[in-house]
Amino acid sequence: MKLRNNLLSLLAFLFVTPLAEGQMCPCKFGRDDSIKSLRYEIGINGLSYNEQLVNFNSNASYFQKSYLPGIKLKRHFNNFSARLGFDYTESKYQFETNEVMNWNKNNGSNYSKTLKLGIEKTVLHNYFQLFIAADLVLLNSNYSGITEGRGDIAPYYKYPYNFKLNAIGISPVLGFKYRPIERLSISIETSLSILYWQTKGNQALYRNESSTSLVLNPVGLLSLNYHLLR
Repeated sequence: MKLRNNLLSLLAFLFVTPLAEGQMCPCKFGRDDSIKSLRYEIGINGLSYNEQLVNFNSNASYFQKSYLPGIKLKRHFNNFSARLGFDYTESKYQFETNEVMNWNKNNGSNYSKTLKLGIEKTVLHNYFQLFIAADLVLLNSNYSGITEGRGDIAPYYKYPYNFKLNAIGISPVLGFKYRPIERLSISIETSLSILYWQTKGNQALYRNESSTSLVLNPVGLLSLNYHLLR
């Protein structure tokens, strides 16, 4: 929770601090203003490490690591950039409760599709860039598996389940980009997502739910980017 609060404070400070005027467009390379602009950017997402909305009543947060989850497109203007991203992830999970009076084991898998649309502002311009962004987030996930267990007054049970989760929200982003050559750059982002979500189609022990959650994304995006189209 302390990490989330610190990150939220830093993002708020960057968003409300007046930004310098007359800085170089992020689509330009280096310090020479005579260099032509590369207005478009396409990025291949190499790694993400994100907190999951569903942890099946676990006491600890559940984080998912994904490799090559998706792509991101950017259109750079003079002061701001428009960004569009899509991620597709799959994972398997296992949760187990070893309480004497309440034992449960859950084995399952999920796949998720995430669409993000936002705006970005570069606040430090050079070969090394610092940027902030705000994304609208749309998330759709499917969960399926087997839950089994027993309790102090419940006999042994074993049930299959299958349900969907839909979420919508906003995500402030803090990012860093290193652009060693004109056409290529490497970027990393961290973010917080404020999401309203609901589940549908739950069976067995997991009832349908809806709530608002603050989700931490320590590595929301680690990508290799190509700059093109002057």
